[in-house]
Amino acid sequence: MALLLLTASLMLTAGPLLKTKNKNAGNADGSMTEQQQRDYLEQYKTKLISPGEEAMWKGGASNAGYHYLGCAKTFALMGRAFANALLDLNKE
Repeated sequence: MALLLLTASLMLTAGPLLKTKNKNAGNADGSMTEQQQRDYLEQYKTKLISPGEEAMWKGGASNAGYHYLGCAKTFALMGRAFANALLDLNKE
């Protein structure tokens, strides 16, 4: 679960960086077309998420009323997993 949350976060931050000139991003010179940006993100996602993880992610995602019913415990567990993943990344 932590890997999936971390991957989602990285995808959300990597996408906007591709729209700008940024020496620390995939579009360092700002010359990527929108299609090249989409292709870059797809390749980036493929490196981070296995097909099995993606299937689990898609199968478990829902905004319906039965998904979490506003349960704070669910969000606390996700937050803890995300925080632990970030701490692990900082150790590397």
